[in-house]
Amino acid sequence: MLKKAQVDDLRDLIKTLKNRIRDHGAELARSETETRNVLVDQLLNKLGWDMGNPDHVKREHNVGIGNVDYALFKDGEEKPVVLVEAKKLSTHTTGQGVLRGVSETEKLPKILRDAA
Repeated sequence: MLKKAQVDDLRDLIKTLKNRIRDHGAELARSETETRNVLVDQLLNKLGWDMGNPDHVKREHNVGIGNVDYALFKDGEEKPVVLVEAKKLSTHTTGQGVLRGVSETEKLPKILRDAA
């Protein structure tokens, strides 16, 4: 359970990120890397992920069918507990229609099925 101070800090960060989107949206719409640096890294860090610790966060982590932008690990765990795929600000996706036909989870590699 988050403490009030943590919730307040998270709200403050969200306001900051909204301002960054307002002020730098055009640049963030052109670059996934900038979107990750300016928005996603900051949010993951505030949520408690040590972005500088490769035991906790692996960038460009291979999941069998390619790489995900972030794989997040608990201490001592071999499997990631969260996988994050980021997109530049202009990319709008819901994930729907990515895997058509057969059950979407059946098409995923085992590491992603386990994460799901």
